[in-house]
Amino acid sequence: MSLRNLTQRRGGRFPGDSTQICMVISRSKNANLVVYEALTGGPSTPSTSLDPANVESEDSAPVPAPPTCLGLDAYWLDVDPEYVAKNRAKGKSSDRDELNFIERRMAYGVSCEPAAATDIVPGGTQPWDVVFVALPSRRMRLEYARCRVVTAAAVASPTVPPEAAGCDSEAVASPPSPPVRDETEWLPVLTCAINGVLCTAESIYVHSTETWLGPKVNYIDLRGCRVSDGVPQTERILPKDA
Repeated sequence: MSLRNLTQRRGGRFPGDSTQICMVISRSKNANLVVYEALTGGPSTPSTSLDPANVESEDSAPVPAPPTCLGLDAYWLDVDPEYVAKNRAKGKSSDRDELNFIERRMAYGVSCEPAAATDIVPGGTQPWDVVFVALPSRRMRLEYARCRVVTAAAVASPTVPPEAAGCDSEAVASPPSPPVRDETEWLPVLTCAINGVLCTAESIYVHSTETWLGPKVNYIDLRGCRVSDGVPQTERILPKDA
């Protein structure tokens, strides 16, 4: 599985982004995001679960071992300009906020369990079975994959509107063209079926309407890219099917 064309925006998709953030939930309510960042330990054995023929290499240098994945850390990034202004007025320089108990249980929590030993290929890293509270019907697989990505120098990135989080390049405003370099690195990757085919899962967009009983979810868009060729995929899921 090559993610050459799927992960080049990691680290610059929104303020506070990290290459270890492998899932983003955005909402119609405002521009704040719930992000899911891989928790890592020390290096592990390089995975052989990915076809080496799909990972381009300029030379035969030894492949560095990937980190050991320990699950996902879920938290808010309050990147909506109104929230940022309030945080700065309070003297708060970080836009991170923790999910509260109700948010974890009812909306944005995530469960991660080590996959069965029979699912680990010889020499491979430990994959995880992942279920998001926002989309419990779509079980996902988390593991580190060696990816050829295009890495830009540090560039200020505009706030991404909620409907633009994900790998839809037409929806995301292009940043200025900085110096870039090609490099291969290990990245945490979520995979699942989208539109019936194996894809990387990049983002979830929740469209809702505020009612006196609370938010009513109208639909959920699951976005990712087809593993076989990198073509972006979006599947619209109704609440009854989530």
